[in-house]
Amino acid sequence: MAFISDAGGPPEQEQEAASPSPPQSAPRLILSSSPIPEPRASSPNRSVASAVNAAAAGAASGRSWSSDHGGWPGAVFGAFLSWVFRAGAARADDGKKKPASSSDQDARRLTPAASAPFSGHGGAAPAKHRHKVIPVDRFRCVNMGVAAQPHGDEADLREEDMSGWERFQRHLRREREHQQRVGGARPCILPEAVRQELEAVVRGHGGGASPGLLRWVADRVGRWYHGEGFACARVVRYRNPGSGELACEVQEGDITGVEYRFVDELGNAVDGHTRIPVIERELPQQLRPGHIYNIGAAEQAVKHLKSLGLFFSAELIPRPDKTKEGGVVVEFQLRELEPRSAGVNTNWSIVPGDQGRPTLASIKPGGTLSFGHRNISGLNRSLAGSVTARNLLNPKDDLSFNFEYEHPYLDGVENRSRNRTFKTSFFNTRKLSPVFVAGPSMEPVPPLWIDRVGFKANITEKFTQQSKFTYGLVLEEITARDENNNIRTHGSRVLPTGRLSMDGPPTTFSGTGVDRMAFLQANMTRDNTEFVNGATVGDRCIFQVDQGLGIGSKNPFFNRHQLSVTKFIKLNNQEKGAGKPPPAVLALHGRYAVATELRVPVSVMDKQAQVYAFAEHGTDLGSSKDVEGNPTEFFQRAGRGSSYGLGIKFGMIRAEFTMDHNVGTGSFSLRFGERF
Repeated sequence: MAFISDAGGPPEQEQEAASPSPPQSAPRLILSSSPIPEPRASSPNRSVASAVNAAAAGAASGRSWSSDHGGWPGAVFGAFLSWVFRAGAARADDGKKKPASSSDQDARRLTPAASAPFSGHGGAAPAKHRHKVIPVDRFRCVNMGVAAQPHGDEADLREEDMSGWERFQRHLRREREHQQRVGGARPCILPEAVRQELEAVVRGHGGGASPGLLRWVADRVGRWYHGEGFACARVVRYRNPGSGELACEVQEGDITGVEYRFVDELGNAVDGHTRIPVIERELPQQLRPGHIYNIGAAEQAVKHLKSLGLFFSAELIPRPDKTKEGGVVVEFQLRELEPRSAGVNTNWSIVPGDQGRPTLASIKPGGTLSFGHRNISGLNRSLAGSVTARNLLNPKDDLSFNFEYEHPYLDGVENRSRNRTFKTSFFNTRKLSPVFVAGPSMEPVPPLWIDRVGFKANITEKFTQQSKFTYGLVLEEITARDENNNIRTHGSRVLPTGRLSMDGPPTTFSGTGVDRMAFLQANMTRDNTEFVNGATVGDRCIFQVDQGLGIGSKNPFFNRHQLSVTKFIKLNNQEKGAGKPPPAVLALHGRYAVATELRVPVSVMDKQAQVYAFAEHGTDLGSSKDVEGNPTEFFQRAGRGSSYGLGIKFGMIRAEFTMDHNVGTGSFSLRFGERF
């Protein structure tokens, strides 16, 4: 029968061995050619001891008369005979040993060593007994699955407090439970190619199941599991070497439960506001009970939870299941953001003054008042608003606002087949028009401001974390105004006489300076970008279509579509981690122009920064002539142009020098955010 000689060997072997063999660092899988060694008995009882030993061997091997005529009842009958005879032999002894000790030894003798637990410590078998190494020519991996931990009286009962018969019954019960556990477990996920590789090594080893082979197999199996991200998998034992097959039993780390723990800034447990179904929606399928714990799925779950915008921090901690052997409980520790927020930002505008020196546009401060209420009712609904004015002392001169309500899980939080979000907003925005601007060979013209006031409602459907489709309705009023807030119907230019001509292109579709319209808007977005140490890597594609409905000023019926494609190519492999530099990136972009930018990380005063070079070229493809008033010709612009330059980026601030190829001059500027 096969067994592992643990450190120091079994108690019986330690008593019988004349001189113990040197300890070894790994378990030894061996086959005994003689019955399990037992303590020396006195001369009158030696024949009885031999008979009992034969009965014990028969019970363990299943070759007794009762075993041949009834299966495992024969083993029980043999055990009963062994217990009876051993008790009599102990009483007949000359008092050198206590009866309890004899009973304990009997129980150990009656326990069949059918499995070989894998241990990192081993000891050599006593030199007195003959052992032969079993040749193995087959290999298979067995998934142990999970099983309930012992509980109640059985878990609290120590082995020394049990009789030999109780220990034997417990062993038989555990063997049956083990067979049921293995039989009901999922097949081992070790690939067939790896299994064949291990089988070839086992077959060609020649020395049988030696300690070195067992260590190598355990290491190779463990390296495959851990390399694939199955961090909780481990080899627990080997079985069935007597049949010539080495069965490696593995606990793969099956997830038996997912728990959520909300904490405060000190790490103390608190009651969470977010509903659990909202969190569970973001978990990948591989991180649910019944699947094997995987680091990649864990990182993906944390990333998805952070993308909700509800948590200050989110951590995942796997731990062993105390109720199920081999199981893993996944625990999320979540620290929620404050549900309500408000803030005020002030700013002063800086414009070029005399001789290009920067100067304040006005001593009157501008600013933004913002507020928000996130995670309403714990269902990730939110209400946010902001009011912006260029003059906080007299905000009615120039006031813009944006109020937005977002309602996710439109089909119900429990419905995971669809992920639709309803969003509505009321807005009033003002931007400087990029169209009504004089060309380089023309005198500057007064700026034109475009005000938009309206309502927008749309539904966004997420297909995956990277792709989404948005469709909705927009109702808005568009007004063109000059610096003095007066409505402008046409563009203007400065005549040679110095007078201002108002015969330029119309500022609105209706020609009145004010347009009211309703149109449908839809866009498809696919965004595979990710951040690698602060650098954006991946690709992004956005296609948008606006379709007029013929409702509004002069019944506007139109179609407008645009495609934006950006690709961030990582030029070198850079390990992710805090404090590590970002990789070099080549960015390619196409929308209104074709542009490229090369970013290289540098260190400036122990701070990470990026030096970049860029070039871009744009053209209107001669389409200006099809627009009423031909703005390119009226404002004496080229209709095409190129620029290039160099810059350095600290965080979100970009300082760059740009050369305008059309006019042959360059300029320095400060910018915020990303170019694409």
